[in-house]
Amino acid sequence: MKSIIFYFSILNYLFANIFTDSAKPIDINRSSYRTSINSNTRTITIESIESFQEDITEGAMIIFLSEFEPIINARFTYSNNSKTKWHVCKSVNEPYTLRWYSGISKLELINVIKVEFEVTTSINSEIEFDNIGLFLKIPEKLESSSSDTLRYSSKSFTEKPVVISRNEWGAKPPQNGYSTMPYYNKITLHHAAGFSAETIEEGIAQMQAIQIFHQDIRGWSDIGYHFVIDKIEAAITSLGGSLKDIVRTRIYVNDINDWEVVAQAHGQRFKGIDPVNTLVEAKLVGRGYKVEIEAEAVVT
Repeated sequence: MKSIIFYFSILNYLFANIFTDSAKPIDINRSSYRTSINSNTRTITIESIESFQEDITEGAMIIFLSEFEPIINARFTYSNNSKTKWHVCKSVNEPYTLRWYSGISKLELINVIKVEFEVTTSINSEIEFDNIGLFLKIPEKLESSSSDTLRYSSKSFTEKPVVISRNEWGAKPPQNGYSTMPYYNKITLHHAAGFSAETIEEGIAQMQAIQIFHQDIRGWSDIGYHFVIDKIEAAITSLGGSLKDIVRTRIYVNDINDWEVVAQAHGQRFKGIDPVNTLVEAKLVGRGYKVEIEAEAVVT
């Protein structure tokens, strides 16, 4: 007997200005670019706008597009205009893209007003800077609350998804052990910006990259998620199906002017499968979200 399974995917990464939820965004001072050129290298100095931070600053990161990994250092300016020393940043590439995340953490800085990055690359390499973010100190303990607990009951039945374990995706061990969570009666679902995968193999590569980002750049003990939910194709594949099992798709665009490029991408991905499709304009929930795709598959 065939069962009908529904999947949805937020595809904001196709169009949106991407940033990570683990850092506080701060605008780049585009007029501050300084470039120096040596025989084989080019060094670009870029800084954020001035913005006084009341919270303790643990570090900062910069997102950029490049074919190659550059050498990046960072330093911070205090409210009295004194500066820290240059800190060597660590970088990780978002697999299957030109996007890089580079940063420094585990600092304890007070009264920071801006951060500065020194980026050294080969003289012929192209690089495009996306955004800068600050890592602010987060309280170790959060007050638990038993009020406003939401309870849901459902008579529907959903098959248990395939879970790929840490061993299977090649997770590294935690750096500092684990601490007990102060609350455990809630669940949060988060749509990540970037780190997107279409297959199980791509998903494993993305998981490894996310862990590197969280451990080596963000300075956390381990990857910051209990579970990561895969997208349409990988989810169907995990249940023994494939894209050819999709019989209907519904596309919701935040701006109808984007319909053509979205339709072209959809047509390329589902060429030869040709599911029934509907494309409509809808105001999507979530800042920066551009496209939502709902797919209906019949998996035996």
